[in-house]
Amino acid sequence: MLQMTASCSLVWVSILIVVLNCKVDASEVILDTHLGGQVAKRAAGGNQVLCNCVDYKVYTDKVNYSAARKVCHDANGVLAYIPDNATHKEIKAYIQKVVQPDKKMKGFWIGLNDIDALNKYVWETGDTLINGCDFTKWGTNSPNHKVSKKNGAVQACIHMRIADGYKWDDDYCHARKPFICMFYVCPDNPNECTSCMGM
Repeated sequence: MLQMTASCSLVWVSILIVVLNCKVDASEVILDTHLGGQVAKRAAGGNQVLCNCVDYKVYTDKVNYSAARKVCHDANGVLAYIPDNATHKEIKAYIQKVVQPDKKMKGFWIGLNDIDALNKYVWETGDTLINGCDFTKWGTNSPNHKVSKKNGAVQACIHMRIADGYKWDDDYCHARKPFICMFYVCPDNPNECTSCMGM
């Protein structure tokens, strides 16, 4: 887990270390782009996007937030943490070109929520979102914490909303959506990513 502080520069340095210390096997790469100094790679075949030391896998099964969290955890990952605009763009482009969502898909769960405390957003990695410091991609009028008239549930789980250009939106955690998992990947040394991520 990245150590979170009030200083944005310390968080950025931690993320930059991941870029410098990790290697991805070139034989697995079909797309290699350098976005804003960060490396994004797409694995050949399957439904995966590699960004830095992280492998993002898109699942099209529609499940609630809790079930999505469990699927990721059971596969030794977490719901997606999106640290910057370059990563957001790569995931969005991948979903549009490869997954090609149908009209019934409203969005994709990512690993951000404020279930425990209103407006205190926490990533599934354990990192707290620091407003004004960390990258965000909120959509129009989001988050709004709408309360359900049916059951009193509050929108507290975040998804990439297709209708708003894949920007972030809060929704009811019981809603069923496809989702994105994140896995730490270093083919040459499986422990390298976790050590450079400070986990």
